[in-house]
Amino acid sequence: MRVYKKFYLMHRNDIAGLFSINEDESVSGKILDKRLSPVPGSDAPTVIPLWWRVRRVSESRNNLEELLTKEGVANTTELLVKNLALSITDSYWICPVGEKLSWEEVNLFDNPVKSVSVASDYSFDFSNNPDGSLGGDQEKTWLYRNSEWFIKKNGETPDEHQSINEAFATSIHQRQGTDTSEYTPYKAIMEDGECKGCICRAFTGKRRELIPGLFVSHMRVKPNHLSEYENYIDICEQNGLSKIRELLEYQIETDFLLFNTDRHFQNFGILRDPETLEFLSPAPIYDTANSMSFRNTYEMSRKDILQTPITSFARSEEKLLGYITEKKCVDLLCTPDKKEVYDFYIAHGISEAKSEIIAKNYDTKRDMLNEFQHGLTISLYFEKSKSNADVDLSIKLHKELAEKAGC
Repeated sequence: MRVYKKFYLMHRNDIAGLFSINEDESVSGKILDKRLSPVPGSDAPTVIPLWWRVRRVSESRNNLEELLTKEGVANTTELLVKNLALSITDSYWICPVGEKLSWEEVNLFDNPVKSVSVASDYSFDFSNNPDGSLGGDQEKTWLYRNSEWFIKKNGETPDEHQSINEAFATSIHQRQGTDTSEYTPYKAIMEDGECKGCICRAFTGKRRELIPGLFVSHMRVKPNHLSEYENYIDICEQNGLSKIRELLEYQIETDFLLFNTDRHFQNFGILRDPETLEFLSPAPIYDTANSMSFRNTYEMSRKDILQTPITSFARSEEKLLGYITEKKCVDLLCTPDKKEVYDFYIAHGISEAKSEIIAKNYDTKRDMLNEFQHGLTISLYFEKSKSNADVDLSIKLHKELAEKAGC
């Protein structure tokens, strides 16, 4: 692996930092302008390595080898360098030290299809391919249609369960009457009764960029008296987002209903004006693919459900629900019933047997959320105790039957 030359970390036409990529592909550098830092206001030495790690395509991406071969690069580091770390989500990019490149000639909003020759130590030219910085494990690609960017995703299974989940989550938000500025509408791509993926329009653009929750949470050291959840809310409120708690609580309840296990800190965030650097709003809810019993397609008990680990502000749904102050932020009367869920997945090509399990697990979650909204505690301890009591009762009944039978 060659030693890469130095790069400026750019935000539009302004230099935010300086860094180099080492032989082992590690990154070292420093933020030169805290105001333009990917972690707003921070010049900590960890910022650039963190940004680079998040920016690179995941090594576990389903179609990684195909993507590397197509771009003619050896690894994800070269892939990211080749597209100058450009993204549809924000205004950050990298410029080789010594090159005279401008935001106007490289950005993906004004130059969706263009290659720029960059004199460097590499055997390739800048490709302007936004997929070079597209995160996540699912196979996905950016598409430019009618002067707009869209993202197309494919799931890990042949029946496209994850893609259908995105469409189902969209239907939940629609039935709640949620404004489209607060969630990302996904559409399932259907061909001959089978789902072939899903697609959504980019919610970022030249005047709106995404700051992931991971970077927001790193804007300051968390005070000991605050949870990660309250610390995130406090940071957002200090930056003018007065309704952040309201949206997060709605997100927690819809995630619970949908059994979304993957609301990690890169699957939510805030929108910022890239010119004024002002926080505009919470980012619309996006990426609900890993939900609806995606990895547990069997009929689950309440105990099974509460034992399933999640990635979010907490490791369990039980603890996550404990953060909610307005318990009825989701109107359960405006959610589909078990039969409607079954019909939805059948209509999108899922087998009858699997659709039945999906619908049953959803119905269990809906019952649990209803109980929570009416003041009952959702507790794994209680469910385990109840299960033990059921076992004890069963043993007692068997003994009584055996005694009556003279066994």
